[in-house]
Amino acid sequence: RIGDPSCSGTTPSLVGRTYISGEKVTCIGENSLTATNVTVQSGAILELIAPTVTLSPDFSAEEGSALHVTTEGEVMP
Repeated sequence: RIGDPSCSGTTPSLVGRTYISGEKVTCIGENSLTATNVTVQSGAILELIAPTVTLSPDFSAEEGSALHVTTEGEVMP
């Protein structure tokens, strides 16, 4: 799900989410993006795109998962 509306917008905040094996999700924050209490399970792919991305200490990406973070300049949705 590219530009997933549940995790995209001006300053989206992902809270208490678990991404399961087989899921491929791209979240886009126009200004910033925050992920709190998020788990990326083995086999899941999560891409976070925003000028500023903040991962809380309780964020986890399990072995076998893929996490891609892009923090370059202004983001156009």
